[in-house]
Amino acid sequence: MAADLFHLKLPGDRRRAAVAVRKAAIAGDIAGALSADRARCADLVKLAAQATSLGVWFNAAEAIRAGIPADEAREAVMSAAANKKGDYND
Repeated sequence: MAADLFHLKLPGDRRRAAVAVRKAAIAGDIAGALSADRARCADLVKLAAQATSLGVWFNAAEAIRAGIPADEAREAVMSAAANKKGDYND
């Protein structure tokens, strides 16, 4: 069982060194997650422009805040555009 560094009775300098090692160990994971989320946000902003050109409302800011995946949002926009096109054919 891994020890929790925040509950170990270590001198201040050793505790800071241990925390720094843990931060360094997860830095790549954090950078990867941030990069993936930035790409998701960029995709959602592009999707908002595409939705507008299709005559469909899409709120990119709300989708970003809600953590909606770009593929899910794209599917919703395309479905709304298809339904809107179907309304004109009726």
